[in-house]
Order: sequence, then C-alpha cells, then structure tokens
Amino acid sequence: MQNSNRVDLFLLRHGTAQERSFTKNDSNRPLTNEGRIKTTKILKKLKLLGFQSDRIISSPYLRAIETGQLAFKVGLGKNFDISKSLEPLGDPFTLLGELSGKNMFVGHEPSLSLLACSLINANSNSIILKKAGLIHLRWNKDESLDSTRLICLLKPSFLEQI
Repeated sequence: MQNSNRVDLFLLRHGTAQERSFTKNDSNRPLTNEGRIKTTKILKKLKLLGFQSDRIISSPYLRAIETGQLAFKVGLGKNFDISKSLEPLGDPFTLLGELSGKNMFVGHEPSLSLLACSLINANSNSIILKKAGLIHLRWNKDESLDSTRLICLLKPSFLEQI
C-alpha cells in the first residue's frame, strides 16, 4: 500500500533537439528524428522498470512538450499538463506545494538539476542531468521539503544498455 503522504517527483530532461538558430525562436526547437527515437526507447525502458506518474507536467517549449507527449504515449503518466514554471529561467518551486502522489516534470538544464540539488541540500553543481535522463526524488508531505531524498539518477547511456 502506497503512503498517501509520499510525493515522488521524476525530473525528466527533454531529448535531443534541433540546434539553436538565430532565425528560429529557441522555444520552437523540436526534437530531432534521432532524438525522438532515442528518447522513446529510453522512456520504454523506464516503463519496463516500473516508473509511472499520475501527472506529467511539461515546460511549454516544443522539445519538452514533445518529450512529455512521448512519455505520456508510452504510459509513464496518466495526465499531461503544461506549465510556464518549467520553462528555462522559470520557477519550478511554485509547483511543489500542489504535488501529491507521483509526478513527472519535463524540462531543461540547468533548471531541473538545480531543483534537485536544492531539494536534497547538495551543491548546485552536484548533479548533471543528461538529455532524456531522469532524477527520482521523494519526500513526505507531512515533513518539510528538507526531508527530500534522492532515490536515483539514471543516465540515458545506462538505460540504453538494459
């Protein structure tokens, strides 16, 4: 039986996107075809390992939305939402108070790793989240966020070998 006070937060970095361009707005960069294929394979491995969230919340940037939609499609989440709090330079902390159960944030670096480092009271450069990598954090709602624990950090290269 799951602890109803427990909050699980999965931080998923978007997959490989098209290169930056002076002619295209950064928020509109889609995943590359290779990025889409690799990310889908990794997400399917996460599903096989038992990862699943009640809610996927994505940055409004196209590459994050596409990654979140792939996660939703392979069954890593039951609901899909978009939040400006997860865009680069956004404030993901504004979302933490409303969380319950299992949640997945799909976003960008360095925002996701900085969030994780802050929650586990680690130095800000202690974690680097690779593209399509995952961080799993857990805390109890009846305790402060200072009780947050790092459950795992999964590199895409590790997941590809499973």
